[in-house]
Parts: sequence; structure tokens; C-alpha cells
Amino acid sequence: MSGTRKGTDDNLEYAQRWLARAIKDFDAFKKLAIFDKKAHDTIRCSDPALAVYLLQQSVEKAVKAVAIASGQYTVEELKGKYGHNSLALILNLYRKSVAQIKLLGLGPIVDLMGVDLENGVLKLTDLENKAFGRKPVLVVEGDKMESMRAESIRISPKVIDQILDMVIQLRSLFLHGVRSAFIHLPELGIRKGHGTVEDPEAFIGALSYKMAADLKAPSLSEAQLKAILDLNKVTSTSSIQSSSGIKRSSMINAQLGIWSLSIALIFLTYFTFGHEHTSRYPRELVSADKKKMAKLGCEDYDNNLGIVNRLGRLAYVTSLTLNDIKKEPESIAFLFAKKSVS
Repeated sequence: MSGTRKGTDDNLEYAQRWLARAIKDFDAFKKLAIFDKKAHDTIRCSDPALAVYLLQQSVEKAVKAVAIASGQYTVEELKGKYGHNSLALILNLYRKSVAQIKLLGLGPIVDLMGVDLENGVLKLTDLENKAFGRKPVLVVEGDKMESMRAESIRISPKVIDQILDMVIQLRSLFLHGVRSAFIHLPELGIRKGHGTVEDPEAFIGALSYKMAADLKAPSLSEAQLKAILDLNKVTSTSSIQSSSGIKRSSMINAQLGIWSLSIALIFLTYFTFGHEHTSRYPRELVSADKKKMAKLGCEDYDNNLGIVNRLGRLAYVTSLTLNDIKKEPESIAFLFAKKSVS
């Protein structure tokens, strides 16, 4: 896909069509399974296999939407190399995003913020290899290898709960951060989202200190605060100016966009990617002595499968993610459209 301005616009338009289709698939899912934020244990569903397939498709298409927006993949790659392996695709997109951050000269800034990019690349590469069924580079000798697909299909309801609890808690933490910021902005001269910022570094430092106390988190160092400002200048379409306007809704959308793309989507992809084929077709005919080795089929989608047992909770997080990720194709396109800076 093209890297020109017109190419970026075309990619974005195509990405939005994929995201719209993801939402339509999820709308179809909602006709089969009724859920809400309180859904925890098994919910009633007229056709669990079809519901899982529609859930898987909505997540896969959301992944492909942001991948297309990046402009880093050809249609042939998406169809051939990745196909329905949405987990390998999103891991590769994360890896390409790290490479772009380094290309833009932002590596030292990210390091100051406490993120180890080099180690992150190694881990992403290993996970991508595992998602493809290849042997990871960092595998410990003697470890028993299990495919990521098989691992995700047999995941227990308890583990799904533990992961989703963490994902939802992180979303609440992001929102708490926005609430904390808007509580303290009036003290710093920003009322109803408008005010004057004479010294951006001092402003960010004071706000960070107050928010850290609210969130019970360590305060950022001067170097980290400067890194945040530098990163904002390079990666954002707007920056903190002497005359500043800050909208609560914009800040919430930005924070939830980060949550949806960098946290929620990867776990939803892991939970669902292995079910694209098995949820659609009956189990293979095999002899009695090979029955235990038979591949999963659509008739096996009952409460014994973790994804069916926790369908309501997974659907709730998917609904939040599809809503919060709507602006992220544009953010991804903007990241990859940026040129190298000093």
C-alpha cells in the first residue's frame, strides 16, 4: 500500500470500511447472545459456535483495519501470509510500530520513559513466531512446545477472568487519570478546558505530581517529563501552547484509544484467533481409537470451552474496544506517515 499522502488517505478510507464491517459482525453477534457489563458466568446463546465465529470475525477485522491504516501491508500479504492469523498480524504491527518509533529518532525519549524497546522487539518477534507455529528464538531448552492456537483454544474460564479483570482495571485507570487531570487543571489556571500556560514543562510537572498522588503512582523525573513533552511535539497533531484549550472528551478518547489498541485488542485477538475454522465446521470423522485426537468442530462449542463459558464477558470487552478504537486507524496512519526527525 502506498506511502504518499493520497495513499495514506486511501488506506484510511479502506481501513474504516474494515472497521465498519467489524462492527456489523458484532451487531450480528448481539442478536445471538445477550450480555451486559455484569455478565460474568455463562450466558444463554442459541448458537454458541456461530456466536464465537462472529466474535472472532469482528476482532480480526478490527486488527486488519489498523494494519491497513498503517500502510505497511499489501493486500496480498494480508490475504496470503497472514490470512486469518490475526494474532501474528497484530504482533507484527506492534513490532513495525516500535521500528517506526526508532526510525523517528524517538528511541532515547522512550527509554527515558522506562520502556525497553530492544527487549520488547525480541519478545514480540518470539510471540509472532509462536503465533505462526514456528519455534521461538528465546525458547528454554527442554520446554514443552505447544502451539499458541491450541493454547488459546483450551484456555480456562478462570484464566480468561484473570486477564479480563486486568484489562478492565487498566481501562478504569486510564479514565481515573483523565478525571484526576481535570480535577487539578483549575488549580493550574485551566478552567473549563481553557487557560494560559506560560511554562509547559512546569505545567506538566505540577500536573504530573498531583496526578501521581491521586493514582498512588511514583512521580515522574525531570528527564521523563521532558521526554513526554518531546514525544508530544513529534507524534501529536497538537501540543501544549501558551494559550491552551483542553477538552475532556478529546482526552478521554485519546486515552481509551491507546487502551483499546495497545491492551484490549491484543488479548481479544489471542482469545479468538484460533476459532476461525473450528467454529464453522463439524468435527472430522475419525475412528474410535483416534477420537481424542480429532480436531475441534462446531458441535463442541459448549460450556466446557473457555470462550463459550465466558462469552458474555468477552463480548462486553469487545463492545468497549470496538467503540474506543474508532480513532486509532487515523493515529496509526499518522505515526507511519511521519518522517525521521533528529
